[in-house]
Amino acid sequence: MAPRSLLSAGLAALVAALLSVPAAAQELRATAARSVAENAGEARDAVAVAPLGTGFLTAWGMDGGGVHLRTLDASGAPAGPVRALALGAVRPVEMVLLADPATGGADLVVNEYDPREWTTRITVRFVRPGRQTLVLAPPHAVRRAP
Repeated sequence: MAPRSLLSAGLAALVAALLSVPAAAQELRATAARSVAENAGEARDAVAVAPLGTGFLTAWGMDGGGVHLRTLDASGAPAGPVRALALGAVRPVEMVLLADPATGGADLVVNEYDPREWTTRITVRFVRPGRQTLVLAPPHAVRRAP
């Protein structure tokens, strides 16, 4: 068995080697900001993104009710047209996009608030990529709260 002082010296050398990793190797870098919509001035704070194929699908809520969806390529640049989903007077409060690898699409979960009835409901819409566009299935209500 090695003497204790030799083990201590070896441990000190290992710690010094680990702590000497350059700071540049520890930082994160972000790409330049990219606009996903030409006119996002009416966008609300509900935003969601999910992997879709080799890129992404993004969704954002709009003032006056509605959700816009757009596919993005792997670098985050727009890869298709903006697709509007009308919700009427219902406002999207929160959204989540869940990737569905089995179908190559995503599930759009929306917490919808109806200011006329003072109610919220959670809906799920299945978003499937089509040849030139996204195919949206009708909503399925998950929960209705008083």
